[in-house]
Amino acid sequence: MARSQPKHETNCWTIGIDGWPLDRSHPVYRETEAEWRARRLAEDLATCERAWYSGSLLALADAVILCSKAEQSLPDWTVRAVVKILAARFSGKDHKRRGRLARLDKAHRQDMIHYTRWDAVTELRDRQPELASIARTWVQTYEAVSELLEGTLAAGSAKTIQNSYQLVQRAMRKKKGAGQYYIPSRSLFDTNRLG
Repeated sequence: MARSQPKHETNCWTIGIDGWPLDRSHPVYRETEAEWRARRLAEDLATCERAWYSGSLLALADAVILCSKAEQSLPDWTVRAVVKILAARFSGKDHKRRGRLARLDKAHRQDMIHYTRWDAVTELRDRQPELASIARTWVQTYEAVSELLEGTLAAGSAKTIQNSYQLVQRAMRKKKGAGQYYIPSRSLFDTNRLG
């Protein structure tokens, strides 16, 4: 009596040693990618929401663009934020800025310079055990960062670096205004972002 061969169905998948299908078109890969994309979008939107509530207008723009790219509806907080902005605009309650930082793009640029200085000081202080020869004291840290940022837009004297660090540090501690140091994940003015 001859042994019968197992019947193969047309939709059988070959499984690798690790237990995962070898064929990349297997549904498990599509589901995993979709789940990953959904989780990543939720994380990015949560970051935008925190930055919005701490004062970043750019975070709202980022959230709207992220949802547009992912073809997802806007979260409730973005809708409330847009309504709040429009209500302030039409009621005349939005403040008029004056001076060299009156334009939001110039103010944001200056905020990013302060943030770059703060970030460099923070990293140097966090890595103090391994970089002790460079900066043991706060004064040495500010001087080292001043040298490090020389030739960049964030360049400045040790005293300027110290002032920027303290300005951002106060905002971060209070959590009021810290959102102005939010860095958008993509260029806000990139015209290709919406499709």
